[in-house]
Amino acid sequence: MNVVTNPPSSAKPSSVSRLVGYLWTGVAIVACPCHLPLIIGALAGTAAGALLSRHWIVGLLGLLALFLVSAAQAWRRLSGAAGAGSCELG
Repeated sequence: MNVVTNPPSSAKPSSVSRLVGYLWTGVAIVACPCHLPLIIGALAGTAAGALLSRHWIVGLLGLLALFLVSAAQAWRRLSGAAGAGSCELG
């Protein structure tokens, strides 16, 4: 049984992985919980804005979860460690 491992995490990520990392970074910037008042203001006069202004704690927790996931994905994609923990059995 041969085990093939990926290159060390110091290897540069591919251009597609970098693009995806930049997209995840954009999501993390928009989903940062400190932007919740701006998001509520931008959605003012809509049903989504009314829902967020009434249930801002749920919105805050949702944005926090989205922020943590997107920041972790951006870090993973841009640091070059996208496949460092996986291996293929051949």
